[in-house]
Amino acid sequence: MEDALEERAESDAAFREALMRERERTEHGEDMSFFVKNVENVQGDERDVIVFSTTFGKNEQGNFRRSFGALGQAGGERRLNVAVTRAREKVVIVTSMPISDISDLLTRRGGPRVPRDYLQGYLEYARTVSDGLGESGKTLLDRMVTEQRSHRETGNHEDDGFTRSVEAFLEANGWKPTRARDGGAFSLDFAVIDPRTGLYAIGVECDAPRHRLLDRARAREIWRPKVLGRAVPYVHRVSSYAWTHAGDAERLRLKNAVENALRKGGLQ
Repeated sequence: MEDALEERAESDAAFREALMRERERTEHGEDMSFFVKNVENVQGDERDVIVFSTTFGKNEQGNFRRSFGALGQAGGERRLNVAVTRAREKVVIVTSMPISDISDLLTRRGGPRVPRDYLQGYLEYARTVSDGLGESGKTLLDRMVTEQRSHRETGNHEDDGFTRSVEAFLEANGWKPTRARDGGAFSLDFAVIDPRTGLYAIGVECDAPRHRLLDRARAREIWRPKVLGRAVPYVHRVSSYAWTHAGDAERLRLKNAVENALRKGGLQ
């Protein structure tokens, strides 16, 4: 890919200038430059649009080998997950792979068993979404879930006394917390809406989030807040330990956080 870009740049001055400009692009001090990377090296990078291209297809004899490099090896599903979640707005897929031949996930019942099942499932999901078949895509996504989620991960912890106590405290102070759990890595326990704008002013999470995508501290404390910040300007974490052992101080900290977020929202 890099060779093709350089070849085009040598013969097209306008393209060369655009390529050089994009390779140096920053936004608000953040590196947003154009890059070309393989699936093993994209972790941590984010761009508005990611072009996800595959180099696997039928050979001259019309045969298709089920050999997909890192994506077909143990842990390939995790590499795939990283690669296709780098885009902030859109993923564009360029592929010569016959989806039906990648694996046998689509022709049998049950969920994925081997790494190539995830690749087939993702490309088929992308195809259905592109064709406007949202319900079919949702059904396929449901099949891809292979782990029993914890209560914390699914947001199904209605009997959590700590969470109910935080909710009661917010309500006692005149706020109307909205439950904002969807079972994903970006779930929050509550969000408080600014009545003047109708937008979320602050999100509240009860202890650190627990999700398999957030096992690493960098993902949990840097990547997640950065992505959440596009929808919720402030996120406040309440500690169950402090709520129990230093309740007055922890409640005051939460109260101040909500008040500050609402005040700043009104100044925008």
